[in-house]
Amino acid sequence: MNLAKQFPNRCPNCGSNDLAYLEDRGVLVCERCGIVIEENTLSLEDERRYFSSQEIMAYKRTTIPRSKAMLPAGQHMIRIKHNKENLTYNSRLQRDLNMCRDCIRDFGSKLKITETTKHEALRLVARYISRHHITKGDIPYLVSASIFIALRNSGNYKPLDRFLRDLGLSKKKFSKVYRMLRESLHINVKLPNAEDYVYIFAKELQLSSTCVKIAINTLKKVKLLRNIMCKNAASLAAAAIYYASTITGEKRSRRRVAQVASTTESTIKSRYDEIISVLNLNSSSEMRDMG
Repeated sequence: MNLAKQFPNRCPNCGSNDLAYLEDRGVLVCERCGIVIEENTLSLEDERRYFSSQEIMAYKRTTIPRSKAMLPAGQHMIRIKHNKENLTYNSRLQRDLNMCRDCIRDFGSKLKITETTKHEALRLVARYISRHHITKGDIPYLVSASIFIALRNSGNYKPLDRFLRDLGLSKKKFSKVYRMLRESLHINVKLPNAEDYVYIFAKELQLSSTCVKIAINTLKKVKLLRNIMCKNAASLAAAAIYYASTITGEKRSRRRVAQVASTTESTIKSRYDEIISVLNLNSSSEMRDMG
């Protein structure tokens, strides 16, 4: 049975896509015509207990409304709720989604990500667990892979090694779950280039716009003169930043740059030497042409 057809993403009355999930009432309604599309659905909002009528009046309407980014996750739970063929299956999915939501909240506080990124990660998780069984040990890796994809596709290119280090996760198992998630949901992830990393590293190192401009121009020259762009983009960007900072007088230690780029000092030195050799070779060629 095609669940997407049974629970469409548009209003069956007026055809509008402006749907709203009211979690305090457990209903899915159309914002244009007001028709109730689904009711008695599973709420995804945080639990809150009230001990008096005064607390109900004070706090009942203070819950932050669920943004439209959460609607797909809510729709997945609506589909799960209305599948009465296997109650054990339904309760397992509900339990897994609740654990994933708590894990997203925990990882989100560690990584300091936006609410939009959390919503997108939960949407990916809901899509995946509605199709595949997961174990409790897989949840941190599934959540981290979903957050990583959401960050990459929103233009936040945090290096993978640093991302995993902040969360304390194994790179080997993360790579396996990340690959399974991408293949299962057919997700295209935008790959960053060295120029993207320059802006991220420069911001964290508190470098000037002049330094950033020199680093970007250096990468363009190196890319034009010699094909070393196949090297790791993060380490190449770190070397360009290190080179530019020495020119502008905002020099940062190689150790500090390596920490920001999640690479080693020796790697930055190797990329730095390659950049210097390419630029010196170009200068020598220009002098010979002038002579």
